[in-house]
Amino acid sequence: MDDFGLDSFTEQPDGMLLFSFDFMDTDNLFSWLLSFGSQAELLGPAELRDIFFEMIQKMMKKYK
Repeated sequence: MDDFGLDSFTEQPDGMLLFSFDFMDTDNLFSWLLSFGSQAELLGPAELRDIFFEMIQKMMKKYK
């Protein structure tokens, strides 16, 4: 968390953390998200969420 600063995180009423930061490189963003496994969700922007979903779908096909 220190890499982005504590002000990048907001605790939600359910105890989850909402992270907000501008990433310049989508590959780094996706790698970072994947490091959290199923514990992370990309909320937006919608275009990146769609690209991330497609990438995950391709990964799933390799493991079926």
